[in-house]
Amino acid sequence: MNKAVLLKPVLAGLLWASPHPACAVDVAALLRSAPPGDSIRFGRSGERRWAEYCPDNTCERIEVDAKATLADFERFFVGYLWRAGAYLRLRDWRRHDGLGAEVRGRLKSLAGRHCASQDVDCALLWFARRYRARGEFIRYDEGGRSVGPFSLTEAIASDGRR
Repeated sequence: MNKAVLLKPVLAGLLWASPHPACAVDVAALLRSAPPGDSIRFGRSGERRWAEYCPDNTCERIEVDAKATLADFERFFVGYLWRAGAYLRLRDWRRHDGLGAEVRGRLKSLAGRHCASQDVDCALLWFARRYRARGEFIRYDEGGRSVGPFSLTEAIASDGRR
């Protein structure tokens, strides 16, 4: 069974519950400013959780073992988008004052003692390895679906400059 949850402006409240309201507002504003059809979706298929960021007819999808909690996976996915998401529209969002500190704070709980407190790459890579994360680019055209894998470790190391 495949359950998807479409999150648009409510994403900020569900993922962040931010002590820095400006950061939460910016996440919601980013999604509200997207063209119709833009979405972030989370779901589960069998023993895998998945999330997709789709600003148009293309998506960046990440899957992890369902052993990861949904809350931790949400933190990881938003952290991934902030650090390494491939879409150009994320660049302005990344520059928002205070967002980096907020993301680092949220990711700190993912890797615990395995990473230095402010090491975003370490936290993302630790989570990706721990829960066997896989990345895919998906393109929907003319009723078809094309899928191509990408390396999460390379994406994180490249700092979103793929």
